[in-house]
Amino acid sequence: MSALLSSCRAAHLTLKGAFFLSRALERSILLGFLGRCFAFVERSFATSALRRAALHLPRLYPERLFCALDRLNTALPGISVSPAVLFALAYLLFLSAGDLSMVSFSLVLLFLLCFGAAFSMSSRIKVRRLIFEESVLRLGIALLLLSLLALCLDLYRAYTLPVLDPAARAKLSVPYTYLATFLVPGGVLIAALLGGRYAAGGLSLREVRMYTFALTLAVVFLVSLLGYRTQTVVSLLAFATVLHRYRVIGRAELFLGVAGVLLAVVLLGYYRTSALGSEASVLQVLTGRMAMTIMLYDYTVNALYQKGLLLLGYYRGEVALATFSSFLDFIPGYSLGPRTIVAMNFGVSGVSLTSTLLGTVVLDLGIAGVVLFAAALGSVLGSVYALSNQGSTLGTALFATCFAYLIAGIETGLVDFSVFVLYGFAAFVALASAAGEE
Repeated sequence: MSALLSSCRAAHLTLKGAFFLSRALERSILLGFLGRCFAFVERSFATSALRRAALHLPRLYPERLFCALDRLNTALPGISVSPAVLFALAYLLFLSAGDLSMVSFSLVLLFLLCFGAAFSMSSRIKVRRLIFEESVLRLGIALLLLSLLALCLDLYRAYTLPVLDPAARAKLSVPYTYLATFLVPGGVLIAALLGGRYAAGGLSLREVRMYTFALTLAVVFLVSLLGYRTQTVVSLLAFATVLHRYRVIGRAELFLGVAGVLLAVVLLGYYRTSALGSEASVLQVLTGRMAMTIMLYDYTVNALYQKGLLLLGYYRGEVALATFSSFLDFIPGYSLGPRTIVAMNFGVSGVSLTSTLLGTVVLDLGIAGVVLFAAALGSVLGSVYALSNQGSTLGTALFATCFAYLIAGIETGLVDFSVFVLYGFAAFVALASAAGEE
């Protein structure tokens, strides 16, 4: 009983702390100064040549194409599926590309059940006050400007385009690369804001489609220059999700977006392997990488099971800490990233290996980590999904980006520092909004 009361008090204090911190941030001198800076940027953009050029985009609207797609959307059956169910289906479909032992598959089922339960409970929260809603535009502009600067510095450091020369990725700066990946949430925030204005009647369907499609193409092109398939996949999925949430696109365009994601994965993978001298076919690039990732996960689980370490894992939290210690020098722990630690366990050095969404979690914390990881992911995603359903522009953008990373993470895992920051901010927004109801 005392443990239950202590847990309730801790949850209450966490909510109060998140609410206090959000109010302090909104009233802080630093945030006020940054707000004035970005207000100046907004006014400058309003009178810029880029803004004037953007106003002509609706003239390029392909009327016949979208009329055909709209008719197709009307003919398609309307099916509403929970994001938790979509994620589970995507995960199981991915696993069908390889062979799994019963123990490994049981862990996946346990994860999906815990994730679904956490998502279902957290998606029911109701709030009266949505924090940072007035700052969505400035937050989006800030992320875009900061990530664009980091991208330019990163490419200058490499002195070539990693998308054309995969070996050049070794010259990239880890901090600059992480900052550059915030192009995606920044662009998605602006797209969500445009979608919200369309929903409120401030923009026509023609205008919102052309503005958001131009933004999508620009962000996908820029983030793809780094040569990482994950960021390309995440950007396509995130924009497709946010535009579908605001009914800017229908199911037909959504299916085309998924096809575009698969095509991007195959083409980038094929080009990379060809540039490195491999003669693998397009199909082998797609299925071979999936099968290897699943095999690494299955081997990890069975090795821990045979050694009696499956319950609590082998590293006991050190792999999770490596996400931060490999990026921030003042944090004690491994200087290697989690994927490199996975490769170390297979006797491979100098490269990183992916072991599906659960590989690093099982290696680190075992079954206990799987349950905690599922509960945390489901709670965060369900909370921002609830905010999105209640009309939050920020909640919609966070849900779209977090969900996109989750789908991409089925293969790559969620172990990057920037992903932790994104999910941490989403959790903070959800907690502070929930606390604001009291």
